[in-house]
Amino acid sequence: IDSACRTAAAVVAAGSGVTRVEFLDASVVSAVNAYSGTAYPEEPCLFIEASGSEAMVLADLELVQEIAAAEGATDTITERDPAARARLWKARHDVAHATAARFPGTKERTTDVCVPLTELAGAARFARHELDRLGLSGGILGHAGDGNLHVGIQVEAGEIGISEELVHN
Repeated sequence: IDSACRTAAAVVAAGSGVTRVEFLDASVVSAVNAYSGTAYPEEPCLFIEASGSEAMVLADLELVQEIAAAEGATDTITERDPAARARLWKARHDVAHATAARFPGTKERTTDVCVPLTELAGAARFARHELDRLGLSGGILGHAGDGNLHVGIQVEAGEIGISEELVHN
């Protein structure tokens, strides 16, 4: 979590042409793989997109790879094929469906918090620790490039004050 969040903060601070920096924790990646039939490494990761000319994109992605390696990344996957990129972003957009499928009969309740990029790693680490400590089914994802995190918690009807009517709507 720390490495991915530090990478996100450093990429933004570097002033690159990266347009999307999405954080997914290991739990979310696992759910996405099961739902989407993908095989992304099941550890905290960033989905990153750069835009501009081909030369600019290549330079930005090289910079991202250098920053990620310096921050302790264990793997970097680059998708240049349009179909592979579309599959990656579809997987990211299907996170709510993926977590719902992983925990049948539950409904997701999501938080939305925005923190300074310098606090992103601490906030994500704290959220993951609390999910684990409380035994809650859920995961963390977010728009890490702007310090935004969502903690998705899967709950059953009646849990933590959620009414049956609200869960089934």
